Amino acid sequence: MEISTVIFDFGGVLTTRRFFSLLAKNLSDKFGVNLEETEKRLRANEKAYARGEKTTEDFWRECFPEAEVDYDDFVSEFVSSHELNPAVLNIVRELKSQYRTVLHSDNFEALVSVIKKDSRITQLFENMFFSNEIGTLKDDEASFRHVLENIGKRGEECVFIDDKEKNLVAPAQVGIHTLLFKGPEQLLIDLKGLGIKI
Repeated sequence: MEISTVIFDFGGVLTTRRFFSLLAKNLSDKFGVNLEETEKRLRANEKAYARGEKTTEDFWRECFPEAEVDYDDFVSEFVSSHELNPAVLNIVRELKSQYRTVLHSDNFEALVSVIKKDSRITQLFENMFFSNEIGTLKDDEASFRHVLENIGKRGEECVFIDDKEKNLVAPAQVGIHTLLFKGPEQLLIDLKGLGIKI
C-alpha cells in the first residue's frame, strides 16, 4: 500500500530548537532564574501539562512556586519560545500538493492556542492533533490510533516524522512508517527512500 499521508511532529521538526531548552534560556536571560534548575522544573512537570491534566497556571505554579517569574511574563515567553524552520515548512508545502499532511504533537494549552492562529502552520496541514486535547502522549499507541481513526487512514498509508527515537516506537506498533528527523536535507532523502515523490 502506497503512502498517502505524512504526519509531522512540531517541536524539533517544524521548529529549529527543542522547546524547553529555548524557553529555559529565555527565562534565565530575561528574569535571572537559574538556567539548569528552570529547565529541570519545566521537564519535571511537562507530561501532566501536555496531557491536558493541568492548566497553564497550574504548570507555572509548579515550575515557579515562589513566583520567581510573573505569570503573565511566563506565558508571554512560553508562547514565543519557538522558531519555525523555513526549510521544513517548504518541504511540507511541497508534499501538500500530492499528499495529505497532518501535524501530531505533544503540546501545551498556551502554545496550541498560538499555533492554531499561525497561518504559516495552519495553511500547511489538513489536520492538527495535540496531546493536551486528546489526553494522551505520543509514547502511547492510543495517541496514534486516535489520529488514524480521525483521518480515516490505515497505518501503512502513513509516515510519522519525529526528532526523538523514543517517539517512533508507538506509531510503528500500529503499522505507521517512521522517520527520525535529522535535518531538512536528510529528510528529503529519507522521504524519497520511502517512495514519496518530492
